[in-house]
Amino acid sequence: MECYSYDVNLDECEAGPSGTQQESSNSDIVDADVDTQQSSVPEVLEEEAAQQVCRQHIIVHGVEYILPPESIPDDKAIEVMYQVDCFGLQVKVIDLLTFWGLEEIHDSLNTHKIYDVSTLLSITMCDVNQITEIVGLRVRLRHMVMHMRMMHAFPCPPESFSSPNVPSGGQPSTSHQTSTAMSATKKQPIENLQELLMSSERGRLIIQEYNKNDILCDDTRNDLIQIIILEARAQHLDVNNTLFKIMAEKIEKLFSNENRTQYFTSAVPGITRAGGRFVVRKPKIYAKFKFNLKQPSTEVEKPTIENNGKQEESKTWLERGRTPLEMVIAHWDACFDLRQSLIKSAKSLQAVVKEFPIITTALGGNMLIRDFKTMFPGKLEIYFNSVVKVHDNLHNMFGRLSCEDHLKLAATYATATDISEKNLIFAKLLTTLIPSRGKITKSWKPSLVESQEGFILFAQTSAAVEEVINARKERLHGHNIASRKFHLQPTVMVIGPESKPRFTVVFDNIIYQYKTLIDAIAGVITTTYVLDLEYNADAIPAWTFIQEYLFRINPKKKIQAVDEAARILVNWT
Repeated sequence: MECYSYDVNLDECEAGPSGTQQESSNSDIVDADVDTQQSSVPEVLEEEAAQQVCRQHIIVHGVEYILPPESIPDDKAIEVMYQVDCFGLQVKVIDLLTFWGLEEIHDSLNTHKIYDVSTLLSITMCDVNQITEIVGLRVRLRHMVMHMRMMHAFPCPPESFSSPNVPSGGQPSTSHQTSTAMSATKKQPIENLQELLMSSERGRLIIQEYNKNDILCDDTRNDLIQIIILEARAQHLDVNNTLFKIMAEKIEKLFSNENRTQYFTSAVPGITRAGGRFVVRKPKIYAKFKFNLKQPSTEVEKPTIENNGKQEESKTWLERGRTPLEMVIAHWDACFDLRQSLIKSAKSLQAVVKEFPIITTALGGNMLIRDFKTMFPGKLEIYFNSVVKVHDNLHNMFGRLSCEDHLKLAATYATATDISEKNLIFAKLLTTLIPSRGKITKSWKPSLVESQEGFILFAQTSAAVEEVINARKERLHGHNIASRKFHLQPTVMVIGPESKPRFTVVFDNIIYQYKTLIDAIAGVITTTYVLDLEYNADAIPAWTFIQEYLFRINPKKKIQAVDEAARILVNWT
C-alpha cells in the first residue's frame, strides 16, 4: 500500500513562496498576496549538477557504504539523492534501491508485491532470504533497512534483524557480564534498548533527534531515562545503581556520541582521612536525572515561565526581526512559554497578533507549526500516516450518499488515480458523511452546503477570495454566530481551478498557503490549537474526526457520529 503524500518537513521553515501544487514532503506557507512560483525539480537538479557530486558515506554495523555507489553516473546520482532526501519514506522504491545500489532486486520486490518503502521496511530476516539469493545483496538490503528504520524511527517488526544483544553500533553487547551483579531471581533488564525505544512514539522521537544532531540534549536524556525506568518497573526490577550502570553502558553503545558518565558515575577508590578512616565514594546517578527515581506524581503541575527576562527579549526581537531565518526560529522557540501564556490570557486574536505580528507574515504558519510540534510531539507524523487508512476505506461510506452531486463525486473517486483528486473529493464529502446533527442555535440547523463551507471554501480566482470570505462572515452573522475570539475560524480554502489549485488556510484577515490539501487540513488543526481558537460551528463533527482519529488528540467532547464513522474509515474499535 502506497503511503500517499505528505511527509511534511515542517522543521525547515521557509518564507519562500510556492505556486504549482505538488504532493510534496516540504510544506511552505506563504501569504496569498505574494506572487508565487514553484521551482521545478529539474531546475534544482540542474543547479546541483553544476556542483561536484558529494556522495554520502554511511556506516552500518561496521560496513561503510558510499551512496549512491560510484558506479552510478553523476546526473543519476544527483537525481536519486534529491528524491531520497526530499521524500523520505514516501520516496519511490526504485529510487531508494538505486541510492543503495540495489536496483537489481526491484523485480524481485515487485514479485513479492512490495511496492512502497513502508512495506519494504516491514520485512524480516527470512523475507530478505527469499528476495535474493546473492549474499552480498542480502547484507546490503539488511543494512539499508536497518539504516532507514533508524533514520526515520520506523517501528521494527516482531522479528528484528539484530540479535538481542547487538545494539545498532554493531558491537557485541557485554552487558551480560555486568548483569551478574543483579539478583539471581532478576532477569537482565531491557535486553534490547533500541527495540524498547522503537516501540513507542516518544522513543522514536529520541532516535530521530540523535540522528539529526548526533547528540542528545538534557531534556531528551531525561525522557530516555524515564522510558527506561518505566520499563524497569513494568518488569518488576529494582531501580537502583546496578540498573543505571547497565543501562548507561547500553545507552553509550546505542548512541555512540553519548558518554555513559553522563548517566551514571561508578564508584571510585576511596581515600584515607586523618585518623586512619578509609572513606569510599559511592556510585551516583547523574544529578539531573535523580528525580526520575521517584514514583510518578498524580498532581497537576502549574505552568511556570522560566527565564522570563530572556523570553521577553526574544519576543521584542520578533516584533521586527524577519531575517536571518535561523535567528527568527531561535527567538521564536526561546519565548514559547511566554507566548502560550499570552495566548491563553488574550481576549481576542487581534491581541495575540499585536504581541506577535510575525503571525500575519509568510513565516507565521511555519512558526505555529513549530509550536504545535512542541505541544504535541509526533502527532503530525501520525496524521500523515493515518490519512492512507481513510483512502483505503472511504468507499465503504458511499452508501450514505443520496444527493446526485455527491454520488457523482463518489463515482469519480472510484476511478480516480491521482491522489490530489482523491484528497479533494474526500474533503468535499467529509461533512456529508459525518454531518452536523441538531441545531447550532435556536433557529439554525446547518445545511449540507453550509457544513461544507465550515470545512472547505472555494474561490475561482485570487480576486474572488475576499468576496468568498465576506459572504461566509455575513452568513455566520446572519445566524448570530459570535465566537469568543472572532467570527471566522481557520478554514481550508482552495483558490483557482481544480486542475491547478492553490491550497490555503484563512482566518480573520490572515492567509497561509500550503503545497497540498492534506497539508492545509493539518494547518487548520495546528493553527486552531496553537492560537487557542475554535472549529467552525457548522463543521465540528468533521474537524473532530480529523483531530481524534487522524491526529489521535482527544477532543473535549465525544461525538457519537464521529465514533461510528471512525469504525469504518480508520478501522477503529
